[in-house]
This record gives sequence, structure tokens and C-alpha cells, in this order.
Amino acid sequence: MVFPNFKRHTMKLLRISDKLEEETCACIGSFDGMHIGHRAIIEDVKCYAKLKGLKSLIITFREHPRLEKNLLFTPEEKLEALRETGIDYVLLLEREDMEITALEFLNILKNGFKVNRLVMGFNHRFGKNREGDPYFILSHLSEFPFELVIFPPIKVGDIVVSSTNIRNMLLEGRVDEVIPLLGRRYSIVGRKVKGAGLGKNLGFPTVNLEVEGGKLIPKDGVYAVFLPDLGKYGVMHIGNRPTFSLDKSLEVHILDFDGDIGDTLRVEFVKRIRDVMRFKNGKELKERILKDIEVAKRVISSAL
Repeated sequence: MVFPNFKRHTMKLLRISDKLEEETCACIGSFDGMHIGHRAIIEDVKCYAKLKGLKSLIITFREHPRLEKNLLFTPEEKLEALRETGIDYVLLLEREDMEITALEFLNILKNGFKVNRLVMGFNHRFGKNREGDPYFILSHLSEFPFELVIFPPIKVGDIVVSSTNIRNMLLEGRVDEVIPLLGRRYSIVGRKVKGAGLGKNLGFPTVNLEVEGGKLIPKDGVYAVFLPDLGKYGVMHIGNRPTFSLDKSLEVHILDFDGDIGDTLRVEFVKRIRDVMRFKNGKELKERILKDIEVAKRVISSAL
């Protein structure tokens, strides 16, 4: 997972009990998915820190403080994305840190992490019961020496760039529409598992994948996808297989490939092709798969 304009950098992870001696320019947020709004905030922090001779600091939760499913990032993916930012420090908050009040948290930023300037999105909330927001900080600025910068909403067309909106769009299957909001294709990483052999019997061998529980899986259907680790494209089916009364699965047929993928596979979603459908028999399903492959090839060709 490589993010544009971010170079690998030595980053130090911090806990709430740690202390810094150097002054910092910090940003705070969930950073689920690392969309273009998140990256704009982080770039602002990095540039200001460099200009003023400060250290850069991201403040975020290791795990999402409110969600346990439909996450754009697993905790591992989030750490990987944070490392790609080129930031100096990341303060990783744990779930128990949610009990810290907003005012206590501001004191920790002041005394423990020497925050000189704090950047946050317009809709971010923090502290116990999510009582802290930009207006809360503004009402207490006389008690704290740092500058507050509130990032306004960023729009792509008429859509506000937010993790919530991206999440909802993916759950509706609009995987191509989230690309400009994320700045890249949405992806999942699945562990290869044994399937029913249905695809192979039909002449279209598939890789069956199992994805970590909390990760968001787009709406059931058939998708044109890209497999970056292999440099190949494919067709992915998500959902039940009603023609054969089989349960939900995630299966990828890789185009023009006859090799070994290893234990895991990263899948990037290009475009949704159709809904899950029931067919009269295997012959009718096979004919539809051939059509899906042709559609996927046209979609992929236009996406290149």
C-alpha cells in the first residue's frame, strides 16, 4: 500500500503516557482510509513543522473508537499508511483512552507532547462522550498556548470527502466513485481459503478469499478488479451463489494467469459490473461469466 507523495520515513510510535521534549505541530483524527482530506491535513502539518523547526505528530486511535465493522482500514493497514506519511511521531490512543475528558486531553497535549499548533478536521470530535470539537477548543484557547487550525470540508463534485461518505458509497457498490475521494482504488487483503471448486468445474478457476472481520466489503455483486501484487486484472464475485444454493463467498477469477498467488491476495476494486443473479443451470451461468469477463476487460481498458 503506497500512497502518492509519501516517502517511507522513520516514524516513532508513542503512547498517552509518553512525553516529548521537542515542540510539535500536531493533527488529530481517525484517519480511517487515509482519504485526500486526511492527506491534506497531514501535508499541512509536515510543511508547517519543517518551516518552523518543529516535530510533526499525528494523534489517532489504534482501533476505530466507534466502529467494529465496515472499517476502511484494519489496524495493520492503518499503521502501514501512517508509516508512509513521513511524519515524525504518531500518538496511538487505545480504547481505554476514550475515558479521558476533552479538557484533560488538551492538557496532555500541552504538557506531555508540547503541541505548538493543532490541526483538525471541521467535524472531528474527541474526549469522553466525544465532547471535544473545534468549538470546545476555541472556548478554552486562553488556557492553552497552541494555535488551532480547523480544516474546512473538501468536496469532490457535490460530495464531501469523509470516511463516512466513502463507507456508505462502498456499501452501495459505488467503488469507482470513491477513487477520487480516496486518491486511489479501495482495496482489501484476503487470505486464500479452500472453496467449493465451482469456478474450476465451470472452466473459470477462482481464488477464494477470507477477509478480516472488521474490514468493509463492498456491496454484493460482480466487480472488475486489479491485483497489484500480480500486476493482473480479474473478475470478483461477492455474495451468495444462488444457482447452486451456496453461501456467501469472495471469489476472484484472475485473467490470463496460471500461477501461484501465495497465502494472501490484495484486491483493488475498479468498477461494479452487476448484481448477484440466479441462473437456471451451470451452462447459463458459464455464458454469463464469459459476458462478465468481456465487460471487465472493457472497464479495465477504459480505466488504464
